[in-house]
Amino acid sequence: MPVAVERIEPCIYLVKLPETLLLEDIYVMSDHLRVLINEDQAKFHVVISDLAKLKKLPFDLQAMSKTIPPDRVGSFVLHLPPIARLLLQMVTRMTGHPIVMCDSYESALTQARALIERQKGVVT
Repeated sequence: MPVAVERIEPCIYLVKLPETLLLEDIYVMSDHLRVLINEDQAKFHVVISDLAKLKKLPFDLQAMSKTIPPDRVGSFVLHLPPIARLLLQMVTRMTGHPIVMCDSYESALTQARALIERQKGVVT
């Protein structure tokens, strides 16, 4: 099953990862996400990632960190498997991009909306 990417609302996107995530999947996901961002003409965006099915992921931290674009103002993660926790902490340190772990979709969406609203006040 490939990575699923969908628009929740303008500037907020949901990514659902498969059981096995390959580096190629990350690149395809990034390209698909960029298409949606361009369609929205978004100056910034937030991604909510659902890792409920994830069991295997690539450990190429440098390549993974390069897929986080500068216009992403936040990342929220649901259903984080223990193996991925350390990896996300390392990616956060490498990129300086905060990744917030959330207990529920509703919590992630609420935080994403608040972040987008704050960002709108900064970018005029």
